[in-house]
Amino acid sequence: MPHGGISMSYMVDSSFTLIEARYNDDNILKIKSEMELAGCTSIDLLHISNWSREYCDSGEIGNLLRDLQPLEVEVPGYEPTDDNGRQCRKIIREYCNRSDLSELFEAGPRTLEDPATLPDADFTDLIFLPLKKYDDEDANSVIKIFRQGKFSLLNVSKSNKANEVIEGLNKTGLTSSVDVLITYYSDELNGNSFIDGVFLDVVNPQMIALADKEPQLMVKKNNNLEDRGIRASRTEQGDILVKYGIMSRKERLNLEKGNSVGNGEYKKLINEK
Repeated sequence: MPHGGISMSYMVDSSFTLIEARYNDDNILKIKSEMELAGCTSIDLLHISNWSREYCDSGEIGNLLRDLQPLEVEVPGYEPTDDNGRQCRKIIREYCNRSDLSELFEAGPRTLEDPATLPDADFTDLIFLPLKKYDDEDANSVIKIFRQGKFSLLNVSKSNKANEVIEGLNKTGLTSSVDVLITYYSDELNGNSFIDGVFLDVVNPQMIALADKEPQLMVKKNNNLEDRGIRASRTEQGDILVKYGIMSRKERLNLEKGNSVGNGEYKKLINEK
């Protein structure tokens, strides 16, 4: 988002999932217009992957819960170490305790099972990590695959546990089922195991969304997305849009030649001129 923070939505028919919990002048009108497109007056799921301010702001979360009335709220199970994270968790818990409709799920070692052992693993969205507690707070981010629509999203948040995610995907038979990989990206990071290691070779996502102040979408060369009716574009405001359906002339895939990751296999999607 232009002034910091990450916000994503995943719409399938009339079901609306908000991924991450930022809510301010940068995205409020966009979220509400997307809800209107889906015919929703409230959201089905609010999914928060990390307690850092980029993902959830204590000054915004109360307004988000009041306005959007999520039926389910998924949050990290780890103990936040800063005042912002602790306040966010407190506000969410109080909201869900007061609500007759909203259910809270805190995803962590105490509540998660190995997804490969779940009886409905073939039919539901799966949370892969964290199955154990890590010393690094970001390693305790919630890693989930959303796959109810015509394409799937794997949100790995700020995690660096690429090998563990590969193992989870292998055990559930989903290694080749990731269409869009979403990972936190910043020039200040000392590498990213999801784009710098073997993950791309093994999992082979069709797109990589690098989530930061200026989001980037990297598209794999020789992908089969258009054959499957999946289109990617950027809005005039610079937001990334991936959708299933008819492509307009303004949504032609436009890739930058020089900017790439994964040994040049993924090229950056740029705005139409």
